[in-house]
Amino acid sequence: RAGHCPGAATGGQSLPWPVTRHRDERMMNGSSSSHAIDGDSPCRIQRGVDERSLCATAARFARNLTTPLVLFLEGDLGTGKTTFVRALLRALGHEGAVKSPTYGLMEIYDLPTSPRPGGAGSDDRFLRVVHLDLYRVADPGELEFLGLGDLLDAQTVLCVEWPDPGEGALPVPDVTLALRESESAGQPTRDLLWFTHSDSGIKLCELIDAKL
Repeated sequence: RAGHCPGAATGGQSLPWPVTRHRDERMMNGSSSSHAIDGDSPCRIQRGVDERSLCATAARFARNLTTPLVLFLEGDLGTGKTTFVRALLRALGHEGAVKSPTYGLMEIYDLPTSPRPGGAGSDDRFLRVVHLDLYRVADPGELEFLGLGDLLDAQTVLCVEWPDPGEGALPVPDVTLALRESESAGQPTRDLLWFTHSDSGIKLCELIDAKL
């Protein structure tokens, strides 16, 4: 499970939320597996999910989330991480293009209003979605120039693909979605494994479950 490190920072820049621990610190404590799901069992598993069902799940996630929220997305290339974020943004009202941030590291979407019925944040005037892809990052220090401390506030949803290279520079996740390749009726699909790391993450997954 991700650890809380109040006061930790990236490059001297304080982040407003607790950040993930560095891998070497976890190994000193006897842990070496993925920072977001160390020793955890998923709170729910969806098996044999095709692209249409993946997008429907992302839409339910969007309709029920509250800000601030940190979502980590883990999985091999082509399992649907960016597809999930794209569908989430569509459900939140974004109508423009949604690019993969693999090369630019980050894309920011400021939505003037949120169409979620009953969706909550500290400010109903806008919702910001920050989409990171750290596949090409070799060291957490590379994230310093992104200015995350200025971007992450009470109206922000942070979605991070390939979060492991950002250990020590990223906030602790509320939810981790692990996508695993699978097969259903001879067709390639994926299994979705959900892990929760905070009270808001637990509540969100319970709301999604209730609507299935």
